[in-house]
Amino acid sequence: MTFWNLSAVRAYAPAIVGWSLALSGWLRLEQLRNDQQARMLVPVVQWGVALMLLVTLGCIVAASVMIWRAGRRDAQQRG
Repeated sequence: MTFWNLSAVRAYAPAIVGWSLALSGWLRLEQLRNDQQARMLVPVVQWGVALMLLVTLGCIVAASVMIWRAGRRDAQQRG
């Protein structure tokens, strides 16, 4: 029995990348908060992190819909 569905892994890969980028942006934001000269970059990084989280959410929804539709198509072909 395989525990990894390669189609699901491929479908969710962009979401994993987006989540990693959002996390790295958030960590960078924490570093910028203490730096007086870099404080003007804080809003840019905040918007970037928020945008990456929205893109990640979109990737998760799109991957879920693709997997759901493929499952329905397979069930209809079998039924």
